[in-house]
Amino acid sequence: MKKSILNLGKTLNKVQQREINGGGNLPYTNSRDCESNNGIWYECVQQCYNSLEPHFNPCPGVL
Repeated sequence: MKKSILNLGKTLNKVQQREINGGGNLPYTNSRDCESNNGIWYECVQQCYNSLEPHFNPCPGVL
């Protein structure tokens, strides 16, 4: 799906790019800080994503 979206031939704005690339990352480096600030911590990539923004799970097969 990601490739088909990128091959549409139009330039995507920053919001669209963020949605395709996984949503808005938050600047937290551990699960405790991430989750206490409306984030979802993904252990597989060691990153925090904003739970209030649409995003794709960067860890396929892991909830």
